[in-house]
Amino acid sequence: MKFKHKFALGLLMLAAIVAIVATVLIYLKKKNQANEICPASSSQSPSAPEGTKTSVADSWKVFQNTKYGFQITFSDVWQGYQAKENSSLPDQALYRLDFTLKGDVVPLSVVVYERSVWDTLPENTRRFTEVARNDDYVFVYSTWESTPAAFSTLTEKEIANVLKTFKLTK
Repeated sequence: MKFKHKFALGLLMLAAIVAIVATVLIYLKKKNQANEICPASSSQSPSAPEGTKTSVADSWKVFQNTKYGFQITFSDVWQGYQAKENSSLPDQALYRLDFTLKGDVVPLSVVVYERSVWDTLPENTRRFTEVARNDDYVFVYSTWESTPAAFSTLTEKEIANVLKTFKLTK
């Protein structure tokens, strides 16, 4: 009898471990999907970072963040981009969003600061360029210093053109 109880207990423990591992893997997969942008309807995209949506009109081309109130329109060169929230925040920033290509290449990052914080940062310590501001926030960006050879179609001019489409939506 004791052997049967030990065997049953061992099976129960094995099932519990498998269930825990499966739960963790499912959580991690969902977390990764939550940090990507995919073509979506005009409502909140299930795979977009919280507070973001994409537009029906241009499918994947229009990225909109409803939490901080901005949108960016991308050209065909950016097809397949992903918008990933980055928890590595610089200098008292509130939010950072990296626009990536092919997984981990980050040609553009948008960072949001409270206006009062940005305005008190010494200019010589600011590592980003301001693109817009409203009553509450200052929106800044950074780009790569030089275009990697594998991304020759994504030139500085192309990034500048995308930045020209940056609009405040609230």
